[in-house]
Amino acid sequence: MDYQDFLERVSSSLLKRGWRPIEGRPEEFDLVVSREDITALVRTKRMICFLRGNHLSRDEVHRVVERAHGLVDEMAMPPLFQRIAIVVFVFEKANGVEWIVEEARKRDILRSNYTVSWIVDLTKGVLRRHKGLPLIRSGEGEINEALRLG
Repeated sequence: MDYQDFLERVSSSLLKRGWRPIEGRPEEFDLVVSREDITALVRTKRMICFLRGNHLSRDEVHRVVERAHGLVDEMAMPPLFQRIAIVVFVFEKANGVEWIVEEARKRDILRSNYTVSWIVDLTKGVLRRHKGLPLIRSGEGEINEALRLG
């Protein structure tokens, strides 16, 4: 499966499950979707940003994560309600880029803003999520479904 096929499949899968595309997405990203979840008294806004990871330098990866974190900060939410961004770096072959899921993250605990990075390896059909806190699984099923369809 190539990158464009993956984007079409993951977009379709996410939209079927209530995610909405963000209009006027930043040019760094090829697809940006968001969703607001309300459970009991807790509201959470989530955003997933997809981009091709091939040929990005370490500095560029960190700049992209910083940009996504800025978008999270712009989401209108009362204090203490979580705002989460997941940056999905999509690779044809994800060799030697595992550092992204460990290092490329940002958080503002006082404002409950979190940005984490995931990796998709199109050749192997694998999603690698960040480990640890915050526990974020939103979008994981939809991404894995798109990879299985390929």
